[in-house]
Amino acid sequence: MQSKILVTGATGYLASNLLNHSSIFEGALLQDRTIKKARLDSDNYNFHECELRAEQAVIVIHTAHIGDIEKEKKFIRSFPPTTYFIFFSSAAVYGEGLDRTTDTGCFPISDYGNYKLELEDLVEEHFKNYAILRIANPYGKEPGGVKSVYKIFERSIKSGQAITINSEGPKQIIRDLIHIDDLCKQILKVITAKKVGIFNISTGSKTYLEDLAQAIAKKENKRVQIQYAGFKEGDIKESSLVPSIEKQQ
Repeated sequence: MQSKILVTGATGYLASNLLNHSSIFEGALLQDRTIKKARLDSDNYNFHECELRAEQAVIVIHTAHIGDIEKEKKFIRSFPPTTYFIFFSSAAVYGEGLDRTTDTGCFPISDYGNYKLELEDLVEEHFKNYAILRIANPYGKEPGGVKSVYKIFERSIKSGQAITINSEGPKQIIRDLIHIDDLCKQILKVITAKKVGIFNISTGSKTYLEDLAQAIAKKENKRVQIQYAGFKEGDIKESSLVPSIEKQQ
């Protein structure tokens, strides 16, 4: 890919896996508050350790989440409308429900989902060419510090500790799990073809958290203990997406 690329949140979990997945990004400018070079397989990047700020770029892959919506809006607006802007969003924008398509209405029930949806609206309004990626629950190849449900369960099971599920009892929470390799393949299809629009990055799977725990326990040859802590405000009980991008074999 010859165009000048800026990747924000570049050594976070999603971006680092994407950068390691393909050589097309080599030579890109990588921006992060703290550059963790050990997470990247190549040194052929221009590292830039800083808070979010605009750089000269034709393509922006915006994976960073800073938690300050006004600051993030200002950053997004700082790029010209001709920029091809790829925004990493979340399944959380849909709120509760299974088999959500990009034509399904969005009714977020969490602060995070509302935050992402508000930024989606800005991206659609500001850029002529954009890709909004609504990402399901990724797992696999997780570096230290990542706190996905898969990694939390795995650590507890390996150490013999009980896992905690925020529900009133068994089989109440469903998640759409996608391996990070499959996620990267789908995202690369969007970026390399410069697709425009909103895309679900997912497998369409429906996995009960108890089944996930049992699968991890079987893999580790361990027994699993499960305790239930009740629902918290903003918890999504059931979530799965209909994939927008066909799977690569």
